[in-house]
Amino acid sequence: MGWRKMRIVRHLQLDEWLPVIRILGLLLCVVAVMMLVPLFILLKEDDGDARAFLISLGITLGSAVLMLAISRKVELELKPRAMFVLTTLSWVLVSAYSSLPLVFGAPHLEVTDAVFESVSAITTTGSTVMSNIEGLSDGLKLWRGLMQWIGGIGIIVMAIAILPFLKVGGMRLFQTESSDWSDKVLPRAGGVAKAIGLVYVGLTLLAILTYWLGGMDGLDAWYTA
Repeated sequence: MGWRKMRIVRHLQLDEWLPVIRILGLLLCVVAVMMLVPLFILLKEDDGDARAFLISLGITLGSAVLMLAISRKVELELKPRAMFVLTTLSWVLVSAYSSLPLVFGAPHLEVTDAVFESVSAITTTGSTVMSNIEGLSDGLKLWRGLMQWIGGIGIIVMAIAILPFLKVGGMRLFQTESSDWSDKVLPRAGGVAKAIGLVYVGLTLLAILTYWLGGMDGLDAWYTA
């Protein structure tokens, strides 16, 4: 009876964390899709850094598929403890996998420096250890911009955009990043994510258009925006 009870407890504990693994896998799918943008540009320009993005894309997508395969039959019900863990791991994993193109494509950077760059971009800190950013390929410069763009909109906002489709209450996850735990009425998580996303994309496109009309090269406008 003791062994059977231990097996039941372990099974229940595993079921608690499988939804976290599944959502993290979905977030890595988003990162992998974002990597396609600079990859297409580098392939078009026949740039050697395309290999770095191909390797990074393979690792990221492979990890995402593995996570989704492990958690494919789980019911997506997040407990409060799992939500806090998911919030932390979202930032950690996305930052780590986002550093891969810099690790493989910028050999002058140490791994710690590449991770620092990705964490700085994802968290919109604004710090950098790179002194010759203009010397990077167009793909890597665009990737730095995309990481900052992802950080601006927030990994958790992307998470709550996905969660409603999975029938998971995402607004509680959104609140884990805030000190405001009042009982005020909040709109549905999907509506909040959609509104934030539309405003953010609109402002981004407006910035790109403004830079381009101001005489900036089209690709440089994308980097800057």
